[in-house]
Amino acid sequence: MPSKSLTKTSIALLKSVVLATLGLSASAPQAQAWPTAKDRIEFMVPFNTGGSADRMARMLAVRLSKELSGVPINVTNRPGASGATGATFFAKQQSCDGSKFMVMQATPFLANAILTGTAPVKWEDFHVINTQWIDYAIIAVNKDSRFKTFDELLSAIESKKGAVSSATMSGSGSFMQQLALLEIMGLPLDQVRFVRYDGGAPVRTSVAGGQTDFTFVAATGSESIRDRIRSIGVVNDRPVTEWEGPLLNEVLKRRYNKELPIFSSYTTSVFTLPCFAKQQPERYQTFVAAYEKVMRDPEFVKELKEKGVGALWIGPEESRKLTTSGYEGLSKYTRLLNAYK
Repeated sequence: MPSKSLTKTSIALLKSVVLATLGLSASAPQAQAWPTAKDRIEFMVPFNTGGSADRMARMLAVRLSKELSGVPINVTNRPGASGATGATFFAKQQSCDGSKFMVMQATPFLANAILTGTAPVKWEDFHVINTQWIDYAIIAVNKDSRFKTFDELLSAIESKKGAVSSATMSGSGSFMQQLALLEIMGLPLDQVRFVRYDGGAPVRTSVAGGQTDFTFVAATGSESIRDRIRSIGVVNDRPVTEWEGPLLNEVLKRRYNKELPIFSSYTTSVFTLPCFAKQQPERYQTFVAAYEKVMRDPEFVKELKEKGVGALWIGPEESRKLTTSGYEGLSKYTRLLNAYK
C-alpha cells in the first residue's frame, strides 16, 4: 500500500502532467476580467460635435466607463458624407476585441449611406447592440420667421423655384422626406434651395440663426434650441404634445388629397462589429450587460431626459428587428436621393 507522501507526490505529478498537456502551468493565474484599467475603448461618431449622436455618445461614455471598471471611453468624431465616411472607416478597420464601437443613427443615415452606395459596405457589416433613441421630425423655422404656418411655407415653395431654402443633410431621412414632399406637390426636386450640412447641430444652427428658411429635423434633439425656433408641423404618424403644428399628412391630405409614408424617424444606436460578438462572446456579454445596467439606472435615465437625450433599452434582438425594418422601408425611396443631383 503506498505511503501518504507518495500519494501526494503522485497526485501532484499527475496534476502537472494534465496542466502541461493543456499548455498551462500549476501556478497559472485565471484569465483577467475585461476590461481593465490598461484597456481603452473608443466610441466613434461619424458626425461633427454637438449633434444628437455625439451628445448621446458622450453621456453614455462617462456613465459606462464607471460601470466597466473605470476603463477610459473616448469619443472621437470622424465626420463626412452624412456619416458615410466614418461608418466605412469603422467597418473596414475590423476591430474585434471590443475596443471600438460606433454611435450613429441606424436609420436614416447608416441605411441611406449603404443604399446610395456612398458607403461601400453592407448592412450585415454592422451589429447593433441597442437603439437608445427613437425620434420623430418636426418642421422647424426661425422663431421670427415670416412663415407662421405650414400652409404658408408650402404656398411660398409653390410660388417660385428657389424662393425658399432648407437646411438639411444629404443622406438623411428628413431630406428624403422633403424630396418626396416635392414629388407629390408636382414640383421639381430642386424647387427648394437645399443648403446641405454634415451634422444635426449645424442644420439647427442654420435655421435658428435665420440663414435658411426651414428644416425637417429631429424633435427631441432640438430641445436645446427651442427658444430660437418654432415648430409649424410634425412629421409623425400620430399626434404629439411636445411640439406645435399639424401632422404632415393632415395638411397634405387637405391640400393635395395625398399622403406620404413617414420614413424620417431617427434611430440612434450603438454598434459593434459582428466579429466582436462571435470571436469574443464573453467580452461582448460583459459589455451588453454593463450597457443594460446603466440604462436601467433611474438616476442616469433622469439625467439623459433632462439633457434631451434618448434613454431607451430594447437590447440587441429588438434593436436589430427595428433597424432592419427601417432599412428595408428606406430602400423603397432611395431613388429620390439618386435622382437629386
